[in-house]
Amino acid sequence: MSDFYKKYLTGVLPLFLIASGVFAQTTTYTVQPDPTAGKDAYINHKDASDTYGNNNCGTCTTIPGLRWTSGGIWFNGRSLMQFDLSSIPTNAIVTSAKLYLYGTGHSDLGGHGDSCNLFRITASWDEGTVTYNNQPSHGTTKVQLPASTSANQNYTVTVTSDVQNMVSSPSANNGWIMISCAEGYSYYEELQFFSSDYTTDATKRPKIEVNFYL
Repeated sequence: MSDFYKKYLTGVLPLFLIASGVFAQTTTYTVQPDPTAGKDAYINHKDASDTYGNNNCGTCTTIPGLRWTSGGIWFNGRSLMQFDLSSIPTNAIVTSAKLYLYGTGHSDLGGHGDSCNLFRITASWDEGTVTYNNQPSHGTTKVQLPASTSANQNYTVTVTSDVQNMVSSPSANNGWIMISCAEGYSYYEELQFFSSDYTTDATKRPKIEVNFYL
């Protein structure tokens, strides 16, 4: 073997592999916050004669995305969620990030699918004061939660790109808002998950798992 290839195999190639993350040690960060550490909230708004728009439910045990009626008036229900990622260094390279949501009482009564979209929130918000009327802005890029196939279906959602941005720029971590795809239609649809305030079974609270290397 020539000296060139010896130098390549023992010097340049290992450095390249380390730089590209092939030999880098992967760390897994998992957080499944309890009612004290968790940050999620449910908000809603009626299409007409709105009496819901200023309601806050930062302690609700479920976080749905829905389109339903109350007293014959259609209303939207949205949910916000955010996770503390500050333990991950800002120079980390995120190789995968999974959001785990545990279902309870999904409904496709309208027959058009109870799918929802997750949008990254672009402004700060407070779990105890957020309402539909003062909800923060959100981006347009979405991660879809497809229609459920059973009433209590659990979801594993890939959010790698979003989490990389949140880690690299901590001020950009404002979490996600879940919005029903049925908004604007007269369809009874609801996708619903347990929140961090659910106390009956701690394993059912929202969880995020991030794999990264430095």
